[in-house]
Amino acid sequence: MVLGLGKEGQAYINLRHCSDCVINLPEPSQWTQVESIAHGTGRRDVPAVKQEMGYEFMPDKFAVAGWTRAASVKVTPDRVMSCPLQIEAQMVRIHELAKAADEDHDTTFVIIETRTLQVHAHANIVVPNSDKIDLSQWAPLLYAFRHYMAASGPLGSNFRA
Repeated sequence: MVLGLGKEGQAYINLRHCSDCVINLPEPSQWTQVESIAHGTGRRDVPAVKQEMGYEFMPDKFAVAGWTRAASVKVTPDRVMSCPLQIEAQMVRIHELAKAADEDHDTTFVIIETRTLQVHAHANIVVPNSDKIDLSQWAPLLYAFRHYMAASGPLGSNFRA
């Protein structure tokens, strides 16, 4: 699995320090919980550029969103128990994006390549007697151009939209 991250965020700093991560995949009904932490960062020293966009230090996103922590099996970070899919992973490589010829500054984003170590899925989205996800039962929350969406259509907008 690959992730796109901003270099100014705590997630990038955390992955540079420890390669463990958990990718929690919420369902559409959880979009307001996701949005409740959208303006938060785990960085105590919120970069000025992020402050100008409305970001603030948020030390416990689990509490703010009303999520329950679940211990991971193979990595250090906790999982969000209510997310139908939780993927424990380890960073394999950081890909720095090349600076365009007409740019005079480095890019602020990186691509993180991960290796999946453990997948946790709610029973109601798993094909019975298998380790396969039942796509007729699983519909992930989608995020496109600062808008939350389900396969059936729009749900709401990010605070920066």
